[in-house]
Amino acid sequence: MNCECQLAGWCPRWNCNVNSQMISWCKNGEHRVLQALSGGVTEEARQEALASSGVPSGNLGATSPRKAKSCGSCGKRPRKEHGRTAVISSRRTSGRTIGSAFRYMGGEIRFIKAAQFQEDIKTIIGKIPHDITAIAGVARSGLSAATMMAMYLHLPMLTIRQTMNDVVPTGNGWRLGGSKHIDPGTNRILVVDDTCMTGNSIKAIRPMVDRTLGTNCVYATVYCNPLALVKPDIHAVDLGWPHILEWNVFNSILSPGLATDFDGILCNDCQPWQDDDGPKYEEWIRNAVPLYTPRRCPIPLIVTARIEKYRGITEDWLRKHRIRWDRLVMHPAKTLRERNRTDIAAYKAHHFAAWAAKAKVSPGPVLFMESDDHQARRIGSITKRLCVCPSTAGVYS
Repeated sequence: MNCECQLAGWCPRWNCNVNSQMISWCKNGEHRVLQALSGGVTEEARQEALASSGVPSGNLGATSPRKAKSCGSCGKRPRKEHGRTAVISSRRTSGRTIGSAFRYMGGEIRFIKAAQFQEDIKTIIGKIPHDITAIAGVARSGLSAATMMAMYLHLPMLTIRQTMNDVVPTGNGWRLGGSKHIDPGTNRILVVDDTCMTGNSIKAIRPMVDRTLGTNCVYATVYCNPLALVKPDIHAVDLGWPHILEWNVFNSILSPGLATDFDGILCNDCQPWQDDDGPKYEEWIRNAVPLYTPRRCPIPLIVTARIEKYRGITEDWLRKHRIRWDRLVMHPAKTLRERNRTDIAAYKAHHFAAWAAKAKVSPGPVLFMESDDHQARRIGSITKRLCVCPSTAGVYS
C-alpha cells in the first residue's frame, strides 16, 4: 500500500517507521503520526496522540527527535504546527477509523487456499459489466486475479505499478493479437485487486488511475471485508477479519504473530522410506523441497519434531533458502524411536502456548501453522488459540 503526503515519520500507536520513500503504511494502516522537528516531543503532543489513538501510553513507543522527511510520492512535507509536526488523525469515513476494519465480527475464520481463490475468481466474472474493454491488475497480488479475468474474458491487460506511480500495458500473446500488440485503450477499464481489507489500496491508487485511465473505471476485488472503509464496485466474496490467505500468509501483516511447524509447511514432508534416522534422512533434510517461504520478516517461532541432533543441517537449509527465524525448537529425544513414544502435538502446543502468552503483535491474532490435521486440532484444543492446517484448510481453536 502506498504512503500519502502527510505520512512520513513515526507512528506512535504501532511503534514503527512509516517509509517516506513511498511505500509502506505503519503496521495496520492507522495514520497517527507524531514527529519532532526539533527539541523532542512535548508532553502535550504525547497526550494528544494518546487521546486520539485510544491506546495506553505504554504503547506509544519512543518519540525521539526525527527530521521531517518528504513523501517519496509527491515531495510534500508533513503539516507543521507550533514548531512540531501535527498529529495527523486517522483517515475516517462516517466516523470510523481504519483500525475498525480489523475487528472480529464473529463466525467462521477462514483459510483460503490458492485453489479456492481461482474458483472465487470465476464467481466474479458474471458481475463484470459487459462494456469493459481491458483489465488492470494492481501489482503484485492483484495481477493473479487480473490475469485470470483477462484470460476468461479474452481482454488486454494493464499493470498498475504502485511503486512506480504509473500504469503500463502488460502485453499479450498470439491468442489475443497474433503477432501484434493490442492497445488496451482507456475506454472502460476494470481495476482488479485480490482483496479489500481496509480500502486503503483503492483510495491510494484512485488519483493515479483517474489521471491515466479516466474516471469511469470499475473497481473489483475477489474478497472484501464488510468493515472496509472504502469498498470496490463489485466483489465475489465477503471475507471479514481475521482471515488467512494461503498465497501471502507468511508474508503479510500476520507474519509477526505466526509460529509454525517445519516439515509439511516450510518444506515438503519426509517420505517413510527416507525416514531412517540416518544417512537417507540427512540427505533428505539437505535437499528438502521448499513449500512456503516466509521472507517478509523472521519467523518468530519454529517448533519441529525433528530431533536436536539435526539442528546444524536444519539451520543450513533455512539459510540456503533465505528464511530467517528468531527461535527454532527441536525435539530433545536422542533417537527417532524415542521421539515417537512422545505426544508430538502436546509438545508443540506447550512451546506455542508459552511463546503466545508473551507475544505482542498487532493487529494479531497469533496462530500456529501445522501440517498434520489431527495435530492441528489438538494444538488448537490444548492452547485455545488458532491453529491452521493448510493442507485441509482447517482452522481450529
